[in-house]
Amino acid sequence: MSLSYSGTVQEEGNDVPDVCALTTLLYEPGEGFYLLHRHIQRLEAAYTDLYCAGSRSEKRLPDAFEDQFRHALQQTVQEVGKDRKQRIRAVLGRDGKAVVSSTPISNTPMPTVTLCLDTIPTMPEHAGHKTTARSFYDCARARVGARLDIQDSTAPFDVLMWNPTGHLTETSIANIALELSDVQDGGPRYVTPRGTGLIRGVMRQELLETGVLVEGDIRLEDAIRAAQEGRRIIAFNAVRKMFEVRIITASDQARIPHQPDLCMGVGVIIDCYDSYTNNLLPCLNTGDLPPRDFEEYLQNNVAVIRLHAFQWHIFRDHILPRLDWIIISPGPGRPDNLKDFGFCAELLRCAEIPILGVCLGHQGIGYAHGGQIVPSAEAIHGRTVHVYSTEAGIFNGVATAEMVRYNSLCVDPRRVPADIRVTAWSRSSDGTSIELMGFQHRKKPQFGVQFHLESTCSDPAASRQIMRNFATIVTRARQDRGSGVSELPELCKTASYIDFSRFGAAPSDPFKAVDRALRAEAQKLELHLPPADVFGALLRMAGNQEGTNAFWLDSARTSQHDPLSRYSILGTTDRCIRYHRETLSLTVDGKDVALPLGPRPSFWTWLDTLQQTIHRSVASESTFCADFQCGLVGYLGYELGKESLEGYEPITSGTDSPTPLAQFMIADKALVFDHYTGTWSAIALIRSENDPQNTALSRMLPCRFGISKSEFLRWTRAVESADPPSPAARHDSLPRRFVFNRTRESYCNGIGRLIQHIGDGESYEMNLTGQFSGTLPAEPTLMDVFALYSDLRKRNPASYSSLMSFAKTRTHILSTSPELFLQLSGDNGASALMKPIKGTLRRTPCKCNPCIDPVECETTRAEADRQRLAAFEADPKERAENLMIVDLIKADLQNFCHTASVKVQKLMDVEASETVYSLVTSVEGKLVPGVGPVEAVRRSFPPGSMTGAPKLRSVELLEELEDRQPRGIYSGCSGHQKYDSNSGSRGGDYVAVKRG
Repeated sequence: MSLSYSGTVQEEGNDVPDVCALTTLLYEPGEGFYLLHRHIQRLEAAYTDLYCAGSRSEKRLPDAFEDQFRHALQQTVQEVGKDRKQRIRAVLGRDGKAVVSSTPISNTPMPTVTLCLDTIPTMPEHAGHKTTARSFYDCARARVGARLDIQDSTAPFDVLMWNPTGHLTETSIANIALELSDVQDGGPRYVTPRGTGLIRGVMRQELLETGVLVEGDIRLEDAIRAAQEGRRIIAFNAVRKMFEVRIITASDQARIPHQPDLCMGVGVIIDCYDSYTNNLLPCLNTGDLPPRDFEEYLQNNVAVIRLHAFQWHIFRDHILPRLDWIIISPGPGRPDNLKDFGFCAELLRCAEIPILGVCLGHQGIGYAHGGQIVPSAEAIHGRTVHVYSTEAGIFNGVATAEMVRYNSLCVDPRRVPADIRVTAWSRSSDGTSIELMGFQHRKKPQFGVQFHLESTCSDPAASRQIMRNFATIVTRARQDRGSGVSELPELCKTASYIDFSRFGAAPSDPFKAVDRALRAEAQKLELHLPPADVFGALLRMAGNQEGTNAFWLDSARTSQHDPLSRYSILGTTDRCIRYHRETLSLTVDGKDVALPLGPRPSFWTWLDTLQQTIHRSVASESTFCADFQCGLVGYLGYELGKESLEGYEPITSGTDSPTPLAQFMIADKALVFDHYTGTWSAIALIRSENDPQNTALSRMLPCRFGISKSEFLRWTRAVESADPPSPAARHDSLPRRFVFNRTRESYCNGIGRLIQHIGDGESYEMNLTGQFSGTLPAEPTLMDVFALYSDLRKRNPASYSSLMSFAKTRTHILSTSPELFLQLSGDNGASALMKPIKGTLRRTPCKCNPCIDPVECETTRAEADRQRLAAFEADPKERAENLMIVDLIKADLQNFCHTASVKVQKLMDVEASETVYSLVTSVEGKLVPGVGPVEAVRRSFPPGSMTGAPKLRSVELLEELEDRQPRGIYSGCSGHQKYDSNSGSRGGDYVAVKRG
């Protein structure tokens, strides 16, 4: 059938729209006019709706209209010849008169013809009647190159259209129907669309009434599947009656030729400040290069630049002409906001090289070419959707796939720009709407995907095929330009925030010494007390000195299946480094010494230099392999993110925590308990007998560092003979009342605003926090703090618990964190491990008091929780939360690890702590040369599980949502850095401070 009128007739006295009611009839010699009574009914209904709607009087066709119309038909047929088959066209004017014309047509039956699926959804606003307005259908045919010519086998015969809900409507001249997959005897054989956006032709009504057809919703993917399965597909109208058709897509007309061993060429990834951008890097290995060759390719050909790294005219004139491709990354915000999308819209309008847009980049392609950005019908973050495609462009060979979405906004499917061709879509959970998952520009090599092909849970085969298709397009475009070999501009290499030149650097020599003034030494101890008693003994040995700092890195809940919780580490010291409000100081025996930050005033830079200096000052003769072999123990406060997040713009400078931003104890001796063997060891940094006075280390830290051999021996003997403090000396009561730092109203208001930000596309996930505070009866002594911690660890033991007490600032950290933020281990500390937690479920509590058989108790509790736990593991909300942080962690590791080395080793494993089950993912990577533990922590700080994603935008928004109240130690990380030059170890463990 044809296009119907796209408006309503105005009231009397106004102009009549420039359209007229129309019907087309078939005349056959000996048979007469096919379905004539239905055509007359159509014209009568059209006359009333088109010309009389809104009229004050009830107008209708004259009573003599039918007789006059039949007479006009007979006259027209006689003029052509009653013995000839004819197509009759009748146009009805407002005056109630019909203009009838006739065209002879062939008696040859219609062959099977080709219908090409339209490349955009269409939704004409019409009154449901066929009219003389034809431009809508003419444009649809032009989009796919259809010619309505049964003799032309090089082009589709007609276009098959679909509406913005993703359902078929009609062709430009006929209705359509698919053969039912399960035809019942005596029942209808075909299903025809019933959705909006189609003309219900006279033959359609006839076939429905005679039971040949049934109405139903025919989705795009259903039609493509029916064609693939070889089911019969028919079209029909009142002139050609029923004829068979074949459905094709735009991809069937021009397939991308396969080219093996593709290399992407020279290109730039524009990072729109997203936390997932770096995960696109492994996707660039479309040629299946070995890891070293791929990193050499990245080093010479690829740059990852921030959105605002260059002004548009610089990028346009000096960078763009030398590139083969560009990828525009995901990101927060909207493409119609200059802050969020920079010059990318202008880039898309003028660039001729292949461009791939992902999520925000995809929306940007639509926006740059005339589309509108609207809220998604269904906001989805961290969940997979089933994507269907026409297999055109970059979707060649990808008919369907499960891909991960992170979006609240989308390109309006009801107003797709004329220059955009839709190539992929997904359907809402209720099936009533679609979202555009992929499209391409008709003239420019620009391609968009709304989903995140780089996500951990997106179909890897589909993602790889999409990138290989894009690489093919890049290769073909480069050959067409004939520009020879491109070269990455030095401007890009300098601006790239990932320094790919590190990939090819030689590993630093772990044995290179500055001043080997210290030697790591370990000694087994004859000690048979549990860690709590030994820590109490250490505190008693230190006495009540005001300058005593103490630490206990406590594997309070250990497991044979978790080697990371094998050791507990305890110690005291009188030296501490403190950083707060751009002031750095060293405290020795309660007295402060100011320390210079150096020419680059960053605590991260200073700490990195100190780490390297200590590392090169230590020799090791010990084969002791505990996780800690002396160094620094302390914490990094959440607000240090202001110095680690590039592009961070704090709302106000007055958000520093009242506690120092960072504090580290100088731990040159410690005790280590092996939970596997039940044995104790003492470790220390021993000063050489010829202790040099002016070393690089002493210049950075003007204090005693390390102990003498004799001091070490005296200390170990004292530890072995020490008795634990008596229980009567402990005051183990927690504060009776805790107060939340926000009112219920402000907290709920914050949640509401947070949800709005996510709906506005500003973030995928945010972790809104608050803090409780309680008051002790008096200033606690170190023994009081120990008593409080003993109570806490008894109630909630965790694998990464800790007690840290900083005397000068009276800062005490009592933490039962279950989450490992970052561990660096292996040769030269080059192996990185992160274990983010998202998703928790309360466990059935242990009912023993005390617990007599822990193993049996664990089994009983697990059985009691079995059904709840199964539902928890499968919960889409919990898995989505975890996936969002996993993808963020992977991207963090890409900042400082070899690209191909970043792997998810365990995805969403369930781990049990004392009170909850948690979904835990393990992500590993290998550090590139030149990156030490401080740099690794800085590039992944603050912990993503405590911020949300994208990290930068989420941190900025959370500062406002939390009423500018600093988090301080909470949401930062605590842990240690170790130094052992002989083994090449300079790693460390940091845990996220979530509780405590």
